[in-house]
Amino acid sequence: MTAERSLTEPRRQEEIVAEERVAPRILDVTARKRTEDAVRSARAFLSNVIDAMADPVFVKDERGKFVLVNDAFCTIVGRGPDGLLGKEDRDFFSSEQVAVFREMDALVLATGAENRNEEVLTNVSTGEVRTIVTRKSRYVDPKGRHFLVGVIRDITERKLAEEKIRSQLGELQRWQAVMLGREDRIQELKGEVNELRRRLGESPSYPSQVPGPSKGTP
Repeated sequence: MTAERSLTEPRRQEEIVAEERVAPRILDVTARKRTEDAVRSARAFLSNVIDAMADPVFVKDERGKFVLVNDAFCTIVGRGPDGLLGKEDRDFFSSEQVAVFREMDALVLATGAENRNEEVLTNVSTGEVRTIVTRKSRYVDPKGRHFLVGVIRDITERKLAEEKIRSQLGELQRWQAVMLGREDRIQELKGEVNELRRRLGESPSYPSQVPGPSKGTP
C-alpha cells in the first residue's frame, strides 16, 4: 500500500497542477467566444434594423467605397449588396451624378456638418431616373477613421405631382389671359356698335357701354 501511494500521489499532484494551468485558458477561451458571439449578435441585430428601414441607407469610407448598404438602397440603385460593397459611385452612375455626389461627400467629410441636398439618381438595372433628397453626415470611429453616412428620401412621386399641378396652373392662367382679352374686345365692339347707332340717330344697343358725362359737364 505504501509503495502504491508513493507512485500514485505524485501523478495526482501533477494532474492538479496541469488542471490549474489549463483552467484559466479554458475560461479565457470561453469568455472570448461569448464576446465574439455577442458582437456577431449585435451586428446581426443592427443589420436587420437597417434593412427594416424604408429609406435607403448607405455608408462610405474615406475613399468613397461603399462599406454598408441596406435593402432599400439596393432596390433604388438596382444592385445587390455583393454588387455594391467595395465599389464607388463611378462604377454605377453617370459622370454628372457622380460629380454632385462627390462634391457633397467631400464637404461633409471635411467639415463634419450635416448636408441635405436634392439630387437625381439612375437605377442601373431599369434606367429609371429618381429624384431624391440625401441627408449626409460624418461618423468618426474610435480609430479616427471617417465614414460618410447617407439616408435617402425618394421624392419622385411628389415632384411629379408638383409638376402636374404647375402645368395645370399654367394652363388656367393662359386661359384666363385669353378670356380677359376676349372680354376686353367684346366691350370695345359694343362701344363701336353704340357709336354707329348714335351717328344714325338711334338709341344705343348697349346702354351700359354709353360713357357718362365727364367731370365738369353741366
